Amino acid sequence: MKKIINLILIAGLVLVSASCEDRDKLNFDPLELGEGAFLRTLSVESNTFNAADIAGSMWGATVEGDDGSNGDLMTSVDVFVSFRDNTPDNGETAPAEALIKTIPIGDFARNDDGFLQASISATAPETLSALGITSDDIDGGDRFTFRLALNLSDGRIFSSTNIGLNITGPFFNSPFRYVADVVCNPLNPIAGDYIFELEDTYGDGWDGAFVTVTIDGTATDYTISGAQATDATYTVNVPVGTSSLSFVYTPGNFEGEHILRIIGPVSGNEIFNANPPSAGELVLNLCNEF
Repeated sequence: MKKIINLILIAGLVLVSASCEDRDKLNFDPLELGEGAFLRTLSVESNTFNAADIAGSMWGATVEGDDGSNGDLMTSVDVFVSFRDNTPDNGETAPAEALIKTIPIGDFARNDDGFLQASISATAPETLSALGITSDDIDGGDRFTFRLALNLSDGRIFSSTNIGLNITGPFFNSPFRYVADVVCNPLNPIAGDYIFELEDTYGDGWDGAFVTVTIDGTATDYTISGAQATDATYTVNVPVGTSSLSFVYTPGNFEGEHILRIIGPVSGNEIFNANPPSAGELVLNLCNEF
């Protein structure tokens, strides 16, 4: 009996020791934890900046706040932004994260579910100004990351830097972080001579595939035809004042043999290169064309 009691005591001491050891490894005291707060994403209104229309570009999202106290603890939301330069060819830009604005909780309103809700946005000009950069520093493919920080009256701050995966996941949908990628969508078609280079690696034409260029409603098809045809080059002129322009690819047989390259009318650089192109309207890289 003594042996059994001694074994129980030893086991108990081991458990206590292990428990104390595990507790020492924690960087917080679980007993001191309080309730958190988060900003649930209801919708994202815009997540791109158009390099061709910086003045008219903005990022925006609608969120609702939950602090477990009917919103009584929430005081404000800070909006920060950082920038990732994915196009170092035009010079590397690496500004530090910057504060764009602080939104007081008074700008929030109760929604039908009883939570405080607001639409939060940042225009491209105020974003660039906060970072201390200009439109010359950005190009298609660059990325802005917006970070929200929810401030409480007791001094606590909740943001993407101190929350867990359970909060950022689909149930709470509270990432506190959003991105706006830089795209290049000219407001009007770019005039000039576009050079279309078509190639068939087997040398028997495009097997029924073709590119349709439509300029102000007038459509023209371009392809490679002939039993010994390996390539063809076309100059497509887009007149000044053109109001609508589209390039559409229709696939044929043996698609793996088809290569399409398009040279831009302003830069002389490739604005499209695919083997094979995807069916439908072609997405061109026009950032160097304006």
